[in-house]
Amino acid sequence: MAAITTSLGLLLSLQLAAPPAPPPPPAPGPMPVDTGSTDLAAEAPVPTWTPEGEGAAHRSAEDPRKANKKLRNAARTTIAGGAITVLGLGMAIGGASTLMIPKKQLAKLEQENGGVLPPDDPKRQRAIVLSRVLPAITYAGAGLAVAGALMAVIAGRRFKRLREDKRTSVAFGPMPMYRGGGVSAEVRF
Repeated sequence: MAAITTSLGLLLSLQLAAPPAPPPPPAPGPMPVDTGSTDLAAEAPVPTWTPEGEGAAHRSAEDPRKANKKLRNAARTTIAGGAITVLGLGMAIGGASTLMIPKKQLAKLEQENGGVLPPDDPKRQRAIVLSRVLPAITYAGAGLAVAGALMAVIAGRRFKRLREDKRTSVAFGPMPMYRGGGVSAEVRF
């Protein structure tokens, strides 16, 4: 038994003393792409947009990628305006619903002290600060709600107009016929 443990210990020590095996060679295939080079991506040329096809659909000088970007930005602005409106409404409702609390606290404190408000009471000071701050929160929330609603409405109309401009187009082009020729019209909605 001692001989087995000695030989096992010897084999383990030899295995630990041996240098590590070299890593296997990489598998043949496509070279990995370095995704961390954002500097090179910024310098890469962007090809210009050239409309293809024989029809005149979307024959404008504007790149459709730019139109899509405008469309996405208008949609994001509409969503942001809606979120600002909800935030403003929450502030306004929260401030308005708590406006009466400081007055009730002051009335209760006055009643507990025999009709006189104690000058150094922390409850009194907190109620006074709240009575000054809550109207400002209410009005700021209402202003935010109005600004967000205006932003959402204006951006929503722009989004709708851009979407309709992108969808609707008319293309005219020559069309071969059995005997002769003709003109075709393609309308996309």
